[in-house]
Amino acid sequence: DERLSIEINGSPFNRPSKLSQLVKLPVHFFGPEKDIKDARSPFLVPKSHWVLNETEQTLEQRGLAQPLLHLAWRQPVFGRDDGYKFHLYGGKNFADRYQFNGFMKPQDSVKFAPSTVRNELDPLSQRMQNIEQLFDILAKGQHRFGANEDGQSLAPLQTEPNSKPVWELDGTLHIFLVGNYLHIKGDFNLREEVFIAPPNGDLAAQASTLLTSTQDKTEEERFLRSYRFDQLRRVISHETHYFDHPKLGMIVQIRRTDLSARRY
Repeated sequence: DERLSIEINGSPFNRPSKLSQLVKLPVHFFGPEKDIKDARSPFLVPKSHWVLNETEQTLEQRGLAQPLLHLAWRQPVFGRDDGYKFHLYGGKNFADRYQFNGFMKPQDSVKFAPSTVRNELDPLSQRMQNIEQLFDILAKGQHRFGANEDGQSLAPLQTEPNSKPVWELDGTLHIFLVGNYLHIKGDFNLREEVFIAPPNGDLAAQASTLLTSTQDKTEEERFLRSYRFDQLRRVISHETHYFDHPKLGMIVQIRRTDLSARRY
């Protein structure tokens, strides 16, 4: 089972207590030579067993992507209901500046105030421009609208007491069988630093403030935005499969061992 991931970093075979002390994880994870017949759990294999080295080099040399994780391991394959999942996490550890919910720690709060020139338009053109600006801002994730059931702005989140790791990539990878068919289920959150305007007031007030700020100026703060990666695919062993996403890509190849070879 070999994986070459783009914008995905980390190894499911390292203990969280050790990885949480690192600021950033390495790209390659590999282990010593082992006899699969003596194995009692999944294990990393040496680089000599890797077959996606050329793919990794091509991606990097052509500037198509920056590989962040390459590893290969041996594991048994279970049924979907067995719940045998790998916790995959890594990349940068943002815990020194951000809380797990994405907000900056109080001592690291940074604001940014861009300025633009205000354009005078007729009322109808201004209204259409406002609508287009709101949709564009929402599509880019530059603002978080938030309100409770009464339409009032949400109360500020409390500072988290524990400083747990805040990985650039955090989620689970599930490889399982449904009948005779092999499946891969990836469920990740990829985090990226962005500038946003914090919600203030009810939804109408937030929209009004946001539009005014795009015409004049506004104070924005850093936020660690999460992008969801949630994909399920039925795959065939010994074939190379690519999982696409606007923010990352993952190349997977699953190969049978002698113990799982077809018997005629």
